[in-house]
Amino acid sequence: MKRFLSLCLTFVLLQSAFSFVLLPLNLSAQQAAALAVSSDETITNNTIIEMTKSGVSESVIIEKIKTTKGSFDTTAASLQELKKSGVSDSVILAIVQKT
Repeated sequence: MKRFLSLCLTFVLLQSAFSFVLLPLNLSAQQAAALAVSSDETITNNTIIEMTKSGVSESVIIEKIKTTKGSFDTTAASLQELKKSGVSDSVILAIVQKT
């Protein structure tokens, strides 16, 4: 829950503080928040599920997977859980390719 709230706060801060940067790049505040890279950030299966459920686009999630340190569980059971949680096949493939 703390991670979700942190993501929401990041989203709000980026939207208000950096909106002038987003217009020339054609990125929404949501996409910019998802792409914000923190050197100490590690994304997990739960991070991907939270981003999916909050409506972050597939392409943004895939880019986040590519550009952020990840600690993913790619066991068959975990991949099934991702699918049941609404994560797309393309995102699941990006997770598998990252590991």
